[in-house]
Amino acid sequence: GAFVKKGQVIAEVETDKAVAEIESPVSGTVKRIMVPAGDNNVEVEVPLIELSTDDSASEPEPAARAATAAPRDESARTTSVSPASQTPSSGRRIAAAPAARRAAKDAGVNIEDVVGTGPSRRITKQDVLNHFRSAIPGSDDRISKKPSLRFTIARAMVQSKTTVPHFYAETDVVIDGLIALKEETNKKNPDVRVTLTAFLIMAVSRALADVRQANNRWENNNIIHKQACDLAVAVDVGNGVVAPVIRNADRMDVLQIAARLATLVAKAHSRSLKQKDLGDASLTISNLGMFSIDRFYPIVNIPEPLIVGIGRAHRSAVVVDNEIVVRSVMTVTLSADHRVIDGAVVGRFADSLKHHIEALNPLTSQGLEQ
Repeated sequence: GAFVKKGQVIAEVETDKAVAEIESPVSGTVKRIMVPAGDNNVEVEVPLIELSTDDSASEPEPAARAATAAPRDESARTTSVSPASQTPSSGRRIAAAPAARRAAKDAGVNIEDVVGTGPSRRITKQDVLNHFRSAIPGSDDRISKKPSLRFTIARAMVQSKTTVPHFYAETDVVIDGLIALKEETNKKNPDVRVTLTAFLIMAVSRALADVRQANNRWENNNIIHKQACDLAVAVDVGNGVVAPVIRNADRMDVLQIAARLATLVAKAHSRSLKQKDLGDASLTISNLGMFSIDRFYPIVNIPEPLIVGIGRAHRSAVVVDNEIVVRSVMTVTLSADHRVIDGAVVGRFADSLKHHIEALNPLTSQGLEQ
């Protein structure tokens, strides 16, 4: 019975890692909701709702289809916007995120009882969780019935570890110049926060340009060379990790990379990543340098040929010009798919990456130039 305008968001389709908004292609009245809110495993091309564009219309139009939000090989969860989902029994309109409504439904919480802390007092999923925990102590495990992201990661990691012949390599990199360049860059550009990760992304893109074989992948029993340099970055979102992709990273300077990285991280944390932000990466960069991790060996993200693991920077004794000096050292590990990459390719890639990282310093300002 609700009237919707053309372009109005009428549903959200949630895949394993991203949420896509579905807009109405026409103005009209909702005649029938065909997929209830919260339904799981909705196939693509299934109509979600029917709209009547005219009171006398005999054949309503499909307003949206799940295919607009997800590739054919992904199952999706849909959330339809309807009067029943927006207005409680009291008749008072409640502003709440779809994720908050799902959490309230799972926990048996009356959405009217929850105090919103989001913009304009909008109720967030965390608000529902906090309300539930305060009402029933010790009941945290009842909130999420099926953490789909965790399940997706589990499936992907098992597939990779059991089907991909991994091998590993590591190299130590001196980063005193990189640290100094980062500090100088942030002083000169206060509007953009440039992290070490942004510089590392730039260095990896340059190494990929030097060693083109490191951009090969194994797909359908064939070796495919990927032309573009699209770098995924692992982002912790609390209940798992997603890897949004910086497209054409080799065409960006460090300020552009930093800005794009900040945008993708914010979208990952707010669960607003789109399908275009994910997948089809050249490789993934996983940085645990913010923790007390010296080195680690991540699992390859199929069908990527490599994943780069970044450990913490620590002060260490190194030999420079036959003298022992103390420098900031970081260990970079490489996990590789041996079906498509051999040790020599990994060795050349590691040498190039080490060179490009250690060459970053304020004297040359290579971090700010293409």
